[in-house]
Amino acid sequence: FDHGLALQAEGRPEDAAASFRQALALQPDNPDGWCRLAAVLRRQHLWEEAAGAYRRALEHAPSSEEALFGLGNVLLELKHWTEA
Repeated sequence: FDHGLALQAEGRPEDAAASFRQALALQPDNPDGWCRLAAVLRRQHLWEEAAGAYRRALEHAPSSEEALFGLGNVLLELKHWTEA
């Protein structure tokens, strides 16, 4: 996940997302990884994909404040008022 963070810091969100996806293929039960991927997708306004990544994080860490907050904000962007 460190490589993805470095790419994100370099302003390379597409490459960062690809790196996070590769890491998650090896560790699919890592909620922090899903949140990192979701955050990169969110900054690119890829709302549906970000929502899916936050939901995956919540499957593994249902009380994750980061995932709950992120998902709520993404749902507001998607105008899914009742779900948010």
